Amino acid sequence: MCWNGENYEMLSALQGHNLGTSSLDCAISSTLAVSTSLDHQLKLWDTQNLLPIKTAELGPVEAWCAAISPNGQLVATGNYQGKITFWSNELQNSEAVIETKGKFITAMKFSPNGMYLGVGSETGHVFVIDVASGKLLNSFSGHGSTVRCVKFTNDSKTIISSGDNKKIHFYDAVHGNTLAMLSGHTGSVFSIDVNPTLNYLASASSDRKIRVWDLVNRQCLHVIEDHTNQVWGVAFNEQGSKTVSVSHNGDILFHSCQ
Repeated sequence: MCWNGENYEMLSALQGHNLGTSSLDCAISSTLAVSTSLDHQLKLWDTQNLLPIKTAELGPVEAWCAAISPNGQLVATGNYQGKITFWSNELQNSEAVIETKGKFITAMKFSPNGMYLGVGSETGHVFVIDVASGKLLNSFSGHGSTVRCVKFTNDSKTIISSGDNKKIHFYDAVHGNTLAMLSGHTGSVFSIDVNPTLNYLASASSDRKIRVWDLVNRQCLHVIEDHTNQVWGVAFNEQGSKTVSVSHNGDILFHSCQ
């Protein structure tokens, strides 16, 4: 579903998959988006006319999650065996295949500068892939259980991850150092997002709460408790002035960051 963030009206529904969608990612500097589904299809979308423009038929659980580079030129998928595949945006032939030697890939995101791919796995590992070389740059094992979400800071230097251990972890993406860990949620942290204009991080959890954090001193600034069910996703709008969150009962809530 696509919604207007100003008047909160639904614009359209993206129709094309035959079964449930397992991941969706938009290119920040392009009009392209990519999605994966239980129907084993990888789809590329035009976000202006909200129509699918390319489809790749893959095997069962061969692409549980996907990410698209900021310029929309490269797509990455992760499968149940820990394999990462890079595709051009034509979705015809794979560009490269990387073996993480892990298990189920559960989360993926390109860095804002497009140089790195962050990957989370069922084993609790977080991987940083160098996109240019297609090689594993760093690996972190701090979670100990399933990683649900990975994001980079706006300068692309730090990778942030969250998961079933109820924590939010900060790692130096380039040099491989552990930087910090945030505690506060009492359930799995399903989703995180970095504010595009301010030093804020938002997190959503099965504890029904959204937390807003200061990225500089890494302290919790606000706790939002308006959801009545576990919160599966949270994101900032392009201006960084609002958060939007979605919960298990289908509620979508908007909150001002001001």
